[in-house]
Amino acid sequence: MGAVFEQKPRRTIMATIGTFKKSGNEFLGEIVTFSVQAKNVRIVPEANRSGENAPSHRVFVGRADYAELNIMRSGVV
Repeated sequence: MGAVFEQKPRRTIMATIGTFKKSGNEFLGEIVTFSVQAKNVRIVPEANRSGENAPSHRVFVGRADYAELNIMRSGVV
């Protein structure tokens, strides 16, 4: 007979990289990491999604759309 091990649920601890408050249908706040310090960040729902896999929200800092500028993609920052 083999040993029986009880599996405990795993806890995932994630770092907080930003703080936001909901304002209407947008989120307003800031993102702070080692490589990004951005204030006045807006996360806005995407009204004209081009498909199921298209982003559901856009991230703006000031007037800059981070998705359009390819700033938020991995390996770019």
